[in-house]
Amino acid sequence: MNNCLRWLLVSGFTVAIISGRDSFGAEPVVGLNDGIYNSQQVKSGKRLYKKHCKSCHEGDYFGPVLLAWQGEQLATFFDVMTSAMPENDPGSLEQEQYTDLLAYILKISGYPQDNRSLDPGTEEFSSIVIEAPLD
Repeated sequence: MNNCLRWLLVSGFTVAIISGRDSFGAEPVVGLNDGIYNSQQVKSGKRLYKKHCKSCHEGDYFGPVLLAWQGEQLATFFDVMTSAMPENDPGSLEQEQYTDLLAYILKISGYPQDNRSLDPGTEEFSSIVIEAPLD
């Protein structure tokens, strides 16, 4: 297991422990299976992924990571992602770029897209809970 995957998995479990809540119990207000991003974000995110992420993270990397974060808020995952990645220059991308990257990661991890725009600046974003993809 590479160091980055280990770090993300441990971070997810640590957040669950610190929050003191049952990560698998409550029904999400908005879940990843509700189609929370759009095709334009995916298109942009794919380009960014090839440039900034692919050298360390192949496409199948994120499925297990997101499952380890199941029950946690997507906003917390996003905060970790934006502060820790890319590993060689953490926090160096614009928020919109990180958002588009997240949309692409959700797409390749099996979560459906919609016409809505994923926006970390909204109240809805803070209520999105990570869940397993429906497949």
